[in-house]
Amino acid sequence: MSGRDYLNSVNLNRQAGQFPFLIMDVEKGRSVPEPPGFQVMHWHEDFQFILVYGGTIRLCTLSGEERLSRGEAAFINKNVVHRVATEPGHHYKSFLFPETLVGFYAGGPGSRGGAADFRMRTAAVSSLHARRALAEGNHREAEGSGASRKNSPGVL
Repeated sequence: MSGRDYLNSVNLNRQAGQFPFLIMDVEKGRSVPEPPGFQVMHWHEDFQFILVYGGTIRLCTLSGEERLSRGEAAFINKNVVHRVATEPGHHYKSFLFPETLVGFYAGGPGSRGGAADFRMRTAAVSSLHARRALAEGNHREAEGSGASRKNSPGVL
């Protein structure tokens, strides 16, 4: 099955003709607002950033699973099939935004490396998680997070 065999969960703000930055507050199994695709495997044309405020969630993709706890975050690339599974006591915010919000105009201050520069910065962010775990003495978490990311393309 390809990613196109799963539900395309659209950005509700983009669909309504509003500014295309959507913030979802998810707590106790309820999302405000509740988009199509909530709690099922889905994909979307937007980037997604998830920040965990409490409890634990599991970010599931077609190739693996990543557990995130309070204070941890994940970046999901556009067109990646995924689902967020929750555990009791969870609370997270999910931010959906189109690529155009992080794109840079020609000659602008951020245009030096374009998309390649953006990929390098997001890779640096993913390595921060492993470095923080090592600094805290949690070698298993550091090794596990690197291994999981290798198995979950599109998720940092």
